[in-house]
Amino acid sequence: MGANRHMSVDSRGRYTPEAMGEATPGSEGPAGSRSHNLISPRRASLMQEPVLVLNATYEPINVTAVRRAMVLMLKGVAQAEEMHNAEVHSAAHAHKVPSVIRLLAYRHIPQQSRALSRKNILLRDRNTCQFCVRVFQARN
Repeated sequence: MGANRHMSVDSRGRYTPEAMGEATPGSEGPAGSRSHNLISPRRASLMQEPVLVLNATYEPINVTAVRRAMVLMLKGVAQAEEMHNAEVHSAAHAHKVPSVIRLLAYRHIPQQSRALSRKNILLRDRNTCQFCVRVFQARN
């Protein structure tokens, strides 16, 4: 430790975390940043949130991550139909995060793949119908 640093000692004669340069859980460091608490569960990244992908005819195709959806939008392959309330920032721009995107060109999807995408959509919606709020039983 530096000679100019003020050292504080608690009632038992031990150095306090602030004196040793460590942050206590929940304490704020420089610029109001919170120290990392290893006990609390980590929140999933915003870029891994699910996004519904629709075909050009508005039929659901798949559920993908925000990262893939943003790539499709930036390449001009898809457009956002519904936006999330969060933003992703770059050096020059702030982009709204999509929650539903639609492909601009029609893609033929085989019947077997459609069943898998319905399964993905039901997984995303926790097996609940969005129209009648009925819970479906999972089929194998």
